[in-house]
Amino acid sequence: MTPPASKIPPNPPLKKGGETTQVENLCHQVPQKMLPEWQREMALGRAALVRLYLQEAGLRPRGERAAAQQHFIEDYNFGLSYPELFGQLGQVSYGTLQRWAQLMRETADPLALAPHWGEHRKGASKLDPAAAHIMVSVALHPHNLPLNHVVKQARRIMVRRGVDDGHSDGTYLRFLKDYRDRHYRQWIFHREGQKALNDKCLPYLVRDYDLIKVGDAAVADGHKLNFEILNPWTGKPQRMILLLFFDLKSRMPLGWEIMPTENTQSIAVALRRAILRLGMPPLCVYIDNGKAFRAEFFSGTPDLSQGGLGGLFHRLEMEVIYAWPYHGQSKPIERFFGVLAEMERLMPSYIGTCIEAKPAHLKRGEKLAARVHQKMTGGFVPTIPQAHAAIARFFDEYAQETKKRGYLKGTSPLAVFEAHRLETCATRKEMDPEELRELMMPAEVRTIRRNGIYLPHTGEEYYHPALSDRRHPVVIRYDWQQPEYILVYETSGEFICKAEPRPRVHPLARITGTAADRKLLAQEIALKKGLEKETISAAREFAEAVIIPETREFLESQGLNPPQPPFIKGGSNILRLPDLAAVEIEVKEAQVRQAAAAAVESQGFWQRLREAPDQERYEELLQLEVAGRDLPGEELAFMRYFEQTEAYRLLRDYFEDRRLLLALGNGRSSQ
Repeated sequence: MTPPASKIPPNPPLKKGGETTQVENLCHQVPQKMLPEWQREMALGRAALVRLYLQEAGLRPRGERAAAQQHFIEDYNFGLSYPELFGQLGQVSYGTLQRWAQLMRETADPLALAPHWGEHRKGASKLDPAAAHIMVSVALHPHNLPLNHVVKQARRIMVRRGVDDGHSDGTYLRFLKDYRDRHYRQWIFHREGQKALNDKCLPYLVRDYDLIKVGDAAVADGHKLNFEILNPWTGKPQRMILLLFFDLKSRMPLGWEIMPTENTQSIAVALRRAILRLGMPPLCVYIDNGKAFRAEFFSGTPDLSQGGLGGLFHRLEMEVIYAWPYHGQSKPIERFFGVLAEMERLMPSYIGTCIEAKPAHLKRGEKLAARVHQKMTGGFVPTIPQAHAAIARFFDEYAQETKKRGYLKGTSPLAVFEAHRLETCATRKEMDPEELRELMMPAEVRTIRRNGIYLPHTGEEYYHPALSDRRHPVVIRYDWQQPEYILVYETSGEFICKAEPRPRVHPLARITGTAADRKLLAQEIALKKGLEKETISAAREFAEAVIIPETREFLESQGLNPPQPPFIKGGSNILRLPDLAAVEIEVKEAQVRQAAAAAVESQGFWQRLREAPDQERYEELLQLEVAGRDLPGEELAFMRYFEQTEAYRLLRDYFEDRRLLLALGNGRSSQ
């Protein structure tokens, strides 16, 4: 800091070699080497103080100059005369000021007064070359020895080799630090290896993200979560792997999957969700150099006409960029995983980002902390769906948060993503979600049971009528984040059906349930009866078309002539039922008609009938109608309405057969 111009007089004449010369524009002369700013300011401040000192002496007679100079130095050192200069330079002795004045006379350059603290490097100048060689060879040992250990080891070698060891530890340490600062790449490479050389020394690439669009590149990597999740296959808690695809332009998390280990299936599921979020496959995927990402399932053969279908990336027409090994800074997603640690620290099963950052309750001997943690969390460990939900909430918050620095400064990932995604989608072909299901959903082998296929991690049974006639192993594909359905395939690959969870009906739907509960109950009963009817009908047709003719042919070949079955007038010429079955049906129908007649006469019959599910209500009314009973207008209207519904359409054949059998039963009873 220089004093104000009003307090600094013009340059005084300086005497050099008995002659007087005027120093002009000293501050604008170019020095021999570039000085740091702090040295330049100190030099100009010293030059100003020298000019004031010489001016004070020049204004006095020759005999009074010594006393004037002494008073000048005293006033200055007390901070009375020039407090700004004193604050910058501090106290100055008479000899120092005289030396500065002499240097100004010799050089006529104020920058010559610049301080040179630490520039002489005393340790380097004093060290013997042989000792320096030993010091460097020990310091560059790959075991990365501490510097004080380097000095001790080097001293022992000097003694064995007879090299002069006459310096202090401080001299050797200054030499080592100076060598490190001037040969940093070699120092880091020898002591810490190639990865440290790349991370600490080599320059990194600066990407211009304005040159790409949303959906151009998806960056993917795996991250071992710093909290435990309950493994559904073993029932034990463990740290699992988060596979994440991340848009390079907007920094938007696109799709992810959580699995116990990083494998091709989990990567495929995460990629599928990323494509569904984008609405299209990205132009390229920027992925890790790991074994799972380089699997043949993804890479395959670029020529799809050879070697089968090729890899998944090539089938989706995506280019692949593999990150350099041991170059974490080449993947921006690595920095995002550091942000994810905010959420991980709040999970009840958090175990720390490293050994040093382990929570207190996991450290040895911390009994109180363990008890407090147990009372706080109850030992809770989240399941995979719960972990998915927690991560999804954090991703939503991250995507909506306005960033304060970096490429997204002043905006949010979601804003950039939504602003550019539609523009990109307009120029590319959108991906049909159905095209991705076979490619990327995880596959498991399960056995079909009576109520469908059971998935342990959801606790649901998935059912479709197409599974009712099967009891063999099948391949299922499903999405962990959206377990609303599963896709069922033959083990050979043929698609069977899309199964959904079995609905749970109200135990007392007719009494305390709502209209929706009663409707659901009716649908489930209709499904069950429909499958029963379909099974009986198919069995009857098979019996009439195959079993009965072959049996009669066999009996006739043995000389036995069984009676011909009755022919149903107005019906099919195919035998509907054997005689014994017809008799049994007649008996049952007679019992039903008697019960219906008794029910009609009982008090409250119609009220109970109106509260029954639609299918049961229609069936009872059908029996009364065929029996010739007079039905109220409201019940007749209901029957015509029900015959137009989807439930009736599904069971049309059943009701028509019922009407036919009831009619036949009534005809025979009247005869």
